[in-house]
This record gives sequence, C-alpha cells and structure tokens, in this order.
Amino acid sequence: RIELGNVITSAVDLTETRLAEAGVTMDWTAPKTPYYVKAGEVRLGQVFVNLITNAADAMQGQAGEKTIRIRCHAGERLMVDVRDTGPGITDPEKIFEPFYSTKAVGSAEGMGLGLSISYGLIESFGGKITGRNASKTEGARGAVFTVELERWREESSV
Repeated sequence: RIELGNVITSAVDLTETRLAEAGVTMDWTAPKTPYYVKAGEVRLGQVFVNLITNAADAMQGQAGEKTIRIRCHAGERLMVDVRDTGPGITDPEKIFEPFYSTKAVGSAEGMGLGLSISYGLIESFGGKITGRNASKTEGARGAVFTVELERWREESSV
C-alpha cells in the first residue's frame, strides 16, 4: 500500500537539482486527497524519476519554455500524466523497446533501458504506462506519459 502523492513528491525532490541546472520548471502539487496504490515504493519512485529526467533530457538545449507538469486523475484506476514542453516523441510505438534511445550513439547519457524497465515495473504492479505526443488541446507541444495504477483496496491486503 503506497501513497501515490508522496512517491511523486519524493521523485520531484530527487530530481530538483538536475532540473534547476537544466533551467526546467516543475509544475507539481500533491493531491489534497491521499491516493493509495498497489506498488513498490522504491520501484514506483524510480519510474517517476526516470520520466522526469527523460523529460528534462528531451528539453536540453531548447530555447524558451521548459516545463514538466505532473497531474493525478482519480477514477476507477489512478492515472498520472507527466507532460513536458519538449519536441515530442519521434517513434511513439518504439519508446518502450529495450535499447531504444534518441540520444547520440556512444553518449554517456544512457543505454535506452529506462523506459523499458519502467514499463516492466508498472506492469508488475498491475498497471499500464503509455507515451504519446501532446494533443492540440494540450498545446500540441511535448510528450505525455501516462502511468495507470490499480487503487489499493482493503481486500487487496488479504
């Protein structure tokens, strides 16, 4: 049983220095209502750290607005949108494949495993993660990753 807002806040705190150095503004306010999900706290936190740092990387060297916005949406399942104001996703159908990366070959920026690992972690919690480009109503700029998680139900503890 994990409180989702606390996990995201911790991920935001862990990436604060990196975002400040990159000139990225974080737009996140924890929900007033606690939302409990079925997950592993450290592993779920790592997913959000990965999404935040990937968003910052996507906006590196970009002039103008550099913002990451995180929002929770409550429904039958809990949804978290992580949206950036970067260039968007070139190949949305490939982003969760192992070793897929938009970073330069041979760069020290990573191996293209973060989203693949995040995908596996979210699935292990019974959830789902998707990535897409922002729609026109969202400003038509940037990428949006949505993490969908099962709500904690008291019967889950049995």
